[in-house]
Amino acid sequence: PSSVMHTQKKGPQWWMVDLGGAFNINLVVVYNRMDTAQEEINGAKVYAGKKYCGKISYIRGRNVYTIPCQGASASFVKITTVNHYINVAEVQVYGKYTFHLIP
Repeated sequence: PSSVMHTQKKGPQWWMVDLGGAFNINLVVVYNRMDTAQEEINGAKVYAGKKYCGKISYIRGRNVYTIPCQGASASFVKITTVNHYINVAEVQVYGKYTFHLIP
């Protein structure tokens, strides 16, 4: 990917996507940036709704991290970190649609 999103560095950092409905989330794939500051992804936590799915452990030269969520029921996915910016090129969420949320 040629574009990157990053947060401002003010307090705890987070990035979230609203899925627009309820899903059983199987896994989340995070594509890290490849140009600079790749290590900033280290320690980022991935949640499907309120369920903690796992933590990203940075490996030099690696840009794809797959975090399993074991079918967690959620309407959003969130990535958090305390000490770093969140720099991601892409986030993919895989799961099964369960129902539409009524606004």
